[in-house]
Amino acid sequence: MQTADTDTTPNARGEPAELLAAGFATCFHSALRTAACRAGVDVTDSTVDARVHAAPDADGGCTVTIDLDVALPHTDDVTARELTERAHELCPPLAGHGPLTARGAR
Repeated sequence: MQTADTDTTPNARGEPAELLAAGFATCFHSALRTAACRAGVDVTDSTVDARVHAAPDADGGCTVTIDLDVALPHTDDVTARELTERAHELCPPLAGHGPLTARGAR
């Protein structure tokens, strides 16, 4: 798990952005494994890195963006993209979120 834009103050419970990133990454990885199982694709050694960015918006609130980097070392780029798109639909917190990055075997 990787996060960005977090406070560096030590906190045994984790920073809010780190916890949010962990939750999104976990949900997405579970959805990815479900999509792969349904498609009969091996996702052994797959990883999902999440980065959460929070910034003030024009209305005085906060805008949160999530970047997910998905690595599927036993698939090609086309299959990785298809599985990522399907997982995006299966993970409720990310439904409708912007584009994600998926990489197949390198």
